[in-house]
Amino acid sequence: MRSGILIMGIIFVLLGVFYYKTDSKSGASARAHIIEKWFVIEDTSFTREFFADGTLVDSKKGVTVKRNWALFTKRMPIDGIPFELEDNAQYLSLAAPKGEIEYYKIDTIDASNLVLTDLRTKKTVSFMVAP
Repeated sequence: MRSGILIMGIIFVLLGVFYYKTDSKSGASARAHIIEKWFVIEDTSFTREFFADGTLVDSKKGVTVKRNWALFTKRMPIDGIPFELEDNAQYLSLAAPKGEIEYYKIDTIDASNLVLTDLRTKKTVSFMVAP
């Protein structure tokens, strides 16, 4: 029973009930913008493609890794967050292949730019939509 509730919670998160506005002018949601293929500005050989089913594919020089992702906020958190959530901030979790989870704060997201800050290392990564 407990695993059924957990699975339903994961499905709920992955189906994307994340309609918080990231750009008050356009009213677009982070979910609407993130489902795209992106490349890292500092290393164009690295791409990350987000899919609507909550999966993504990281690719670099022919090597690909499939992962799961979820968006969350303070008002719509996910379980197991190891840090305090800020008001009006949006976050991204990525399940790594060996089961560890990476957490990012979404600094910028729009139709062509995605800027993430790794909450563990505090490093910022800038993406642009791939051509």
